[in-house]
Amino acid sequence: MQTLHFAGLTLYPYGLALSAGTLLALLLGHRAFRRAGIRPGALSCFALLAIPLALLGARTAYCLATLDWVMQEGFSFFLQLTRGGYMLYGAVLGGVVALLLTARITGEDFASMADHLAVPALVLVMVGRLAEGLVGQGYGWCVEDWFMEDSGMSLFVLEDPSFFYRLPFAVPDMYGNYNWAVFIPEALAAGLIALAAGLTRTRREGGKALLALLLYAAAQVLGESLRQDAVLRWGFVRINQIICAVIIAGLMIHCMLRAPRPRAGQAAGLSAGVLACMGVVIAMEFALEKKISAIEFLPMDVCYLIMALACAGMVLCVLPLWRRAYPPQSGAHDCVCNPD
Repeated sequence: MQTLHFAGLTLYPYGLALSAGTLLALLLGHRAFRRAGIRPGALSCFALLAIPLALLGARTAYCLATLDWVMQEGFSFFLQLTRGGYMLYGAVLGGVVALLLTARITGEDFASMADHLAVPALVLVMVGRLAEGLVGQGYGWCVEDWFMEDSGMSLFVLEDPSFFYRLPFAVPDMYGNYNWAVFIPEALAAGLIALAAGLTRTRREGGKALLALLLYAAAQVLGESLRQDAVLRWGFVRINQIICAVIIAGLMIHCMLRAPRPRAGQAAGLSAGVLACMGVVIAMEFALEKKISAIEFLPMDVCYLIMALACAGMVLCVLPLWRRAYPPQSGAHDCVCNPD
């Protein structure tokens, strides 16, 4: 990991970037709380709780996901924070716990605070994704291999792919090979979702935060598949993809229970649609690993395109349920089209 030395201190660019992102998120949160009439002390309370709890959650989740390796390293690895090893969704869980405690301490509404922190949180995620480029993470397949005629990766063949040997397309690894810069589209996705969340208005508190979580989880299903770095896996199954699927399914069930006038037929059809899209994602993962002979002929870029469409399909299936549970404000600019 790259380091900087200043006044006898060792500084890590990745840590500095995350610190800057955290500060920016807090400033955005302060502005959002002030405009919403939430007492200023609520954000201070949340920050004091969220920073250590998010760090603890991210570290704990990573250690649980790599338990066999951590047991070999010893418990001291948990305390060696500069060695890396964090999970985003562990940090999210820590932030949720901090927000629950803040609501209990300050008396402010949990759902309302979650809505107003959705955009700042996504901005922090965007900065964090961009910062991954500083530590050699967030990269995908080798660009040169991708366009080779017999690689089975792409429909397109390029004899000279050097045009892509630059940002925002690719980054060099430690061996000088250029790999797709997956962290760039991941950061862009977080930024676009932040914009969508910022434009969303609902009559029920909590809808904006849940929409942001739904969109990010669906986008990250594809993002995790594109990554070829130190991705957490059980076998060839990517752990973060499982977490994203659980989040999407949980949000769907929550919206069905929350809707004031549930339609059994519609809910059953949309649930089947979500499950079908999840099945397509699983099939494409098997195709990428060449584990299903019937579809192993598919080039990787076609598999990723089909996977992207399946992720969009999951969102489109959950959105009608979300809109019934969290109807938009009348006359407000809403980023989500009415599917009914």
